[in-house]
Amino acid sequence: MADAGDLPEGWRLASFDALDSTNDEALRLIDAGESYGLVVVADRQLAGRGRRNAVWHSDTGNLYMTMIVEISDETLAGQLAFVAGLAAADAIDRTVGRKVDLKWPNDLMIEGHKLGGVLIEGSNRRGFYAVGLGINIVSAPSGMDTPAIALVDTGESTHRDALLGVVCSCFVERREQWLTCGFPAIRQDWCTRAYGLGQPLLARLAAGSTQRGIFIDVDEAGALVVQRDDGTKRVLSA
Repeated sequence: MADAGDLPEGWRLASFDALDSTNDEALRLIDAGESYGLVVVADRQLAGRGRRNAVWHSDTGNLYMTMIVEISDETLAGQLAFVAGLAAADAIDRTVGRKVDLKWPNDLMIEGHKLGGVLIEGSNRRGFYAVGLGINIVSAPSGMDTPAIALVDTGESTHRDALLGVVCSCFVERREQWLTCGFPAIRQDWCTRAYGLGQPLLARLAAGSTQRGIFIDVDEAGALVVQRDDGTKRVLSA
């Protein structure tokens, strides 16, 4: 572990050349007794993944990080994806001045292309979660279901370590907002960045089925609300 002067006060850095995934390492460190404020970062991931175990291509130069977070009410764990997504969007705004849209439940979008994503995973210790973030800085994978983009493709550039520190600081700010004001404040800010709001979508559900409809809202629990062709509404959980 190394010192990280740009991290929020009390935060610690675990930095690696290569890992299977930063989430996997964070979960191992939680099992070993690590707590809130540790951030794991790797130059490369050998087995990076996204939601539903989708492969996450992890070339050198991009940001692969996981924050260890503790929450007292595990029923609210799903809200962490909104908190982390806003923090990442805030950090990119501050670092390179580009507005990032947020695609439910966990994607970061620029110009209709996927810039990165969030992966929340629970640990063997109650209340502790791995909050993973991947952001394409210098390269983006091809052949994805959603076309990907890197910051360099937009004419912007930043260094991974600089973005890492800002993401952590923004997460502290958004977490404080969440704890102080509750999810409604987070939801409101998230919806100002909501990608595809009011547009048709195809949602892929956990059981492998799909649901088509118009994205009309995110409810008080963070679930997606779609309006189907027959006018009825359906609430979809991530």
